[in-house]
Amino acid sequence: MSSDYKSRGLDDPLDEFKGLSLDDHSDDYNNPLGQIILKVGKDKLTISKRDAMLSNFLESALMDPNATEIDIMSGNLATLKLVVKFLEEYKGETPQESLPKPLPSADLEENLKKIIDSRRAEWTATFFNELSKDNLLNVIELANYMDIQPLLEIGLAKYALNVRKQLSDLAAIERNTKKNEKERNEARQKREDILLGLDGKRSSSSSSSSSGVTYPNPLNDNTAYEEKKDY
Repeated sequence: MSSDYKSRGLDDPLDEFKGLSLDDHSDDYNNPLGQIILKVGKDKLTISKRDAMLSNFLESALMDPNATEIDIMSGNLATLKLVVKFLEEYKGETPQESLPKPLPSADLEENLKKIIDSRRAEWTATFFNELSKDNLLNVIELANYMDIQPLLEIGLAKYALNVRKQLSDLAAIERNTKKNEKERNEARQKREDILLGLDGKRSSSSSSSSSGVTYPNPLNDNTAYEEKKDY
């Protein structure tokens, strides 16, 4: 408590705390119970300032004590809701370690247990496993824009595991003699299309999207789970 309260016009040192409440969300960003509004287009969402701290973008914006609303110039409301859901689960806490490379398991949850507790690993794996392909890519793009490193890293790991599984599943269909020739040919064509999209990147660990996200190359041993190459 400051000893110069009289110089600030206070008769009692406790006067500076009068009127404050834990339910007051109008204070500065140092109060973890404070709220901030995120705006994407005409839509708005509210998040606690504590939870927002996992985003370097939001943390920088909140350095302005007068900030009450932050514009998100990327993504849409549906994607922002998913990102906020992740932020609210992590409560501003960054994992102490990064995911190992290559990933030791094809199971995302097992990989996550190496860097976070089991309960949060289960929640996070469920969160990502329930995302559609498009939603996963949208979350990755917005995580990159908002500079949320844990969300971006886990999202990219999930992307790499998904591509590897898809290639493996298609290769299995090709080898399955119980499938008719049309099904095997379709699987072969899909697999070749995926490989064609990755061709030319085999010697590098990543490729960049137009938004600046660096996607891992699932064919590179250092970026994803290394399983038997049957494709």
